[in-house]
Amino acid sequence: MKEKLYTIPLMDAFHAEDECPFCFIERSLEQNALDFILGTAYMESDIREKTDQLGFCRHHLSMMFDYGNSLGNALMLKTHCIKINEELANEFKNFKPAPKASLTDRLRKKVPSDESQKNSLSRFLSEKEKSCYLCDYNKETYQRYMDTFFYLYQTSPEFIEMIRQSKGFCLHHL
Repeated sequence: MKEKLYTIPLMDAFHAEDECPFCFIERSLEQNALDFILGTAYMESDIREKTDQLGFCRHHLSMMFDYGNSLGNALMLKTHCIKINEELANEFKNFKPAPKASLTDRLRKKVPSDESQKNSLSRFLSEKEKSCYLCDYNKETYQRYMDTFFYLYQTSPEFIEMIRQSKGFCLHHL
């Protein structure tokens, strides 16, 4: 089967003879994303704007520290913390407590959902906690690989044979 630029990562995953090609892709994506963000990308203004806005989840922040680029981590976290402090100051300025359910509403069991009971500050913090540049980057790239996988599955008999010859997929990726 002739490889094209967009099929190379998928073919590499199947040729690696890993237990699951999709697990291999996920690990590779995560490592490549770390190499990218802690390489020269942290000096690019468009990337820094995105990392300032989105931040990083606990998992990826831990991986970034383990990666060892102290300067890259420091620069990204410094500007991200400045951005968060500005946003938090604005949230504090506009803070309004969440409305409480009245006694009659509670007796009638017309209590609003947990999400609607949150105040603006807790909603802001929940959104920030769920936001991660690397998770988004990996998710977008992984989706393109899945599109390529199904395209090849529909159009290439050689690819189907490659799947048959592989070790299969893990339970998570079945």
